[in-house]
Amino acid sequence: MNEYLRAYWEEKTSTLCKTLKVAKKAHKFPYIYRVWLNSKLEIIGQEPVWCYGISVCTIKRADSIIADRLTAKSHEGGEQ
Repeated sequence: MNEYLRAYWEEKTSTLCKTLKVAKKAHKFPYIYRVWLNSKLEIIGQEPVWCYGISVCTIKRADSIIADRLTAKSHEGGEQ
């Protein structure tokens, strides 16, 4: 399995942050995604975790959803 970098993307300021705490400080009402990046720092998977002061999804669950999507995507690509 490929190794991916994991970070947080704050949508309103277009800021990439290493921690959720830093991402929350980027804007008064942040909209934050958990993102997985490839070696070229391109976003290959994302899931919202924080919206307007409310937790939408746990980080563990967001990582699980992203992993499942990438696995399904790789299986689809391998069958063709």
